[in-house]
Amino acid sequence: MRRTPDDNTRVRRCILATIACFLVAIRADAAEWTSLRTEHFLLIGDASPRAIKDVALRFEQFRAAVASAFPVLADSRPGPPVIVIVFRDQRSYEPYKPKFNGKTVQVGGYFLGSRDVNYITLAADSGGDDFRALYHEYTHLLLQRISANLSPWFNEGLAEFFSTFDASGNTARFGRPIESHVGMLRERQMHVPELFAVTQQSTTYNEGDRRSLFYAQSWLLMHYTFVENRDRWKQLVQFEQFVERGATPDAAFQQAFAMPTDSLDKELLTYVLRPAMRVQVVELNQRVVNRLQTEPVRVAETEAHARLGDLLVHAARYDEAAPLLNAVLKTTPDLPLAHAAMGRMLLRQDKRADAMTHLERAAAAPTADEFVQFYYGAALLERGSGQQSGGDADVGKAIVALERAVQLHPGFTDADRLLGYAYLYMDDASKARDALRRTLDQEPGNEEVILMLAEAYIRLAQFTDARDLLGPLVGRAANSATKERARDLLARSVGVEQQQQLRTRLATESATSQPEPTPEPPIAPPPGRRTSTLIPAFRKLEAGETRTYGLFTEVECTRQQIVLHVRSSAGMLLLRAVRFDAIDFISYRSTTPGTISCGARRPAEDVYVTWRSDEATFPSGSSQGIVVAVELLPDGFVPAL
Repeated sequence: MRRTPDDNTRVRRCILATIACFLVAIRADAAEWTSLRTEHFLLIGDASPRAIKDVALRFEQFRAAVASAFPVLADSRPGPPVIVIVFRDQRSYEPYKPKFNGKTVQVGGYFLGSRDVNYITLAADSGGDDFRALYHEYTHLLLQRISANLSPWFNEGLAEFFSTFDASGNTARFGRPIESHVGMLRERQMHVPELFAVTQQSTTYNEGDRRSLFYAQSWLLMHYTFVENRDRWKQLVQFEQFVERGATPDAAFQQAFAMPTDSLDKELLTYVLRPAMRVQVVELNQRVVNRLQTEPVRVAETEAHARLGDLLVHAARYDEAAPLLNAVLKTTPDLPLAHAAMGRMLLRQDKRADAMTHLERAAAAPTADEFVQFYYGAALLERGSGQQSGGDADVGKAIVALERAVQLHPGFTDADRLLGYAYLYMDDASKARDALRRTLDQEPGNEEVILMLAEAYIRLAQFTDARDLLGPLVGRAANSATKERARDLLARSVGVEQQQQLRTRLATESATSQPEPTPEPPIAPPPGRRTSTLIPAFRKLEAGETRTYGLFTEVECTRQQIVLHVRSSAGMLLLRAVRFDAIDFISYRSTTPGTISCGARRPAEDVYVTWRSDEATFPSGSSQGIVVAVELLPDGFVPAL
């Protein structure tokens, strides 16, 4: 059939209308990313600006309500940022949901924490239970600010309690009964001693049905003490403090509660069998109640994708992160966040040379933020401190980058922690102390930081400060390696202090003593020294021998004998020998002269001297024993006392 002009016009109109509809559909499906920064959160998403503001308000209200109910959490110190990614719907969220064994876990939201940044992800259409899980995890983040070593029952119990948050107007509520917990606890309970004995390594905390009971019992204990019986709450806090200081749970319970544990078990059972439970009501500040005044702003899609790539890197999903970040860098080659995320991923994959290329570009950008500087500094520090020699240049560059990170973000805990390590590596104990103090202020109880700070104190001769940190750590540390390291540092602090006291005493005596007479020539030179070793393999003690640490100050020579003067903590030790070759001289030092001669030793040397009791009769004070061996200790060696 032949078409008329009118037919052709109608066809063209139909085609144009179809194209227009298709373009509208594309525009409707295209992601438009916006960002909103609030007092405590950075939000980014392809959800509507209104949805992003609503999510921002919920989280700010939650934080304010928790801080009002539990004031110790009202901590204004800056810490790792919390970035909330709000997807417009479940379809948009699907590629970024968590995975387990390669399969997507169907959730409405999840929390991904790390030391440098914390991610919260959710869909705008997420429901109440999804937010409960997010509130639970965010509570852990807040609790970590007051202590890194809270008992699991305390940590999980409060997180479950606060997870039931809801708000209406200027009123917030916590403590709505969790039906699954109540139903379980009305049938069976976990007794208090078992609850308090659970650690992060316990099977009960990590596996099976007992884990669910543990969470339920922890929630009940917090709900009862926090809402119903505030006297018990005060006792519970005292109990946790005693445990954190190293007391056993049984001893701490008696100190705090002064009653049998089964009495508390009965109170909890009576409480959960009640037909109703009260809730905690908190009045919100009007500033939080009001809708946020700022509006979300448009962000480039490449910047949003770089953020998503960083999320995938933090989730260790490198196969998905790599193509996304490569696509971003292809269109925006100088985007610092994309280079930083790529560098971090390559570091985790042990591709250090490629990682440094990206991190250097990220750090050199004028817009490089504190996290770019942190990643770069951390990579340099790892490379420099791992070298046998020549690593000082990299560590020096790392210090510059980490100092810049702290300057951009005061209170950046991880940057300060790495700075403390870098300063110790460069033997700048004073700066290490200051950086590690700042870190410990923000992370009380961080055992790694305590050990490094104690090391800095020892180097600065602040022995009491070091022992104040190490003593409680020996008592409470759950990790055996940490406990042993703390014991070693305690012993080191005592040894270094004794060394310094000996040198101070010797200097005082030398300043007040008369000039010494010129010694007579030695009878014979000592044997040549043995090759020094990094870790001294000390001479084995024989029966009847004593080994003493001290400062080797003088060799007194006469025609009948030689007498070694060794200043020990008990006083001057005088030890005799008939001749030099009767003494086994052993050196672990590289600067010891080839012979030991008569006269004063300047400077006095740290030694282990091995000797036997002297049964012969000599003038009073001329000898206390017969010297067997003298081991000259290497620089920096601290004797075991």
